[in-house]
Amino acid sequence: MPKRTDYRAAADRSSAPPRPRGKAAMRTTPVRTTLDLAPELHMDLKRWCNAAAVELHQPDVPLVAVLRQLVHLLAVEVPDDEEHEEFRTLLAERVRERLEQAR
Repeated sequence: MPKRTDYRAAADRSSAPPRPRGKAAMRTTPVRTTLDLAPELHMDLKRWCNAAAVELHQPDVPLVAVLRQLVHLLAVEVPDDEEHEEFRTLLAERVRERLEQAR
């Protein structure tokens, strides 16, 4: 019957210097985020989504699609023109102001 543990190889590994630390691996699976909204705010957001669906000639505009686009506009997208940069700056300032007021 073959030996299950190679103690010599394990000892060799434990005496080796640690590998240099690299960058943390990027997560590849989606991250679930939960958001609780007041009923009035949820109704307002649904109303906006429904109006957007009519304007876009689509059967519906899901809340999650709107929230993803807002996150993208606020935190990810690199503005490629001055007008977009002004919009993003204004949006970020308004969000920060409202966060400060909510404290």
